[in-house]
Amino acid sequence: MLARHSMSYVASRGVPALINFATIAIFSRMLSPSEYGRYAIALAWMLLASTLAFDWIRLSTLRLFAAHETRESSFLSAVYTSFLGVASLIGIIGASVIMLIPISIDWQLIALVLVLSALHAFHELSSELARARLQPFEYGKLALIRSTGALLFG
Repeated sequence: MLARHSMSYVASRGVPALINFATIAIFSRMLSPSEYGRYAIALAWMLLASTLAFDWIRLSTLRLFAAHETRESSFLSAVYTSFLGVASLIGIIGASVIMLIPISIDWQLIALVLVLSALHAFHELSSELARARLQPFEYGKLALIRSTGALLFG
């Protein structure tokens, strides 16, 4: 079982990595240097916001899932409530920044980064739950959806 799961996780990480590599090659050819720089900065801010705001939920879920496996529905309810609370707080902070800062900023980009941060964090949380439940094929499906979505909607 360990060997089968290990090979599943290798494939689940390897195929999306190849798609991500192709995405970088495609975007660097399609976009001008300034457009690609803007894309890279938005991506970096999205990953930073997602990490700072939501990673504690993902890591706590992975660590505590086994201890609450018998009460999974109440545990996941608490996890999703925490996630929605943090996402709401980030939305309120983002809206406040957009409305209160008088300098000219690209508010659409800030809003997009905040929405993508929450979506990225939800995907990471779902992936961790698949790992905690020992579902390598579900994990692979989620990883493939993420990398394909990044290519198509990037």
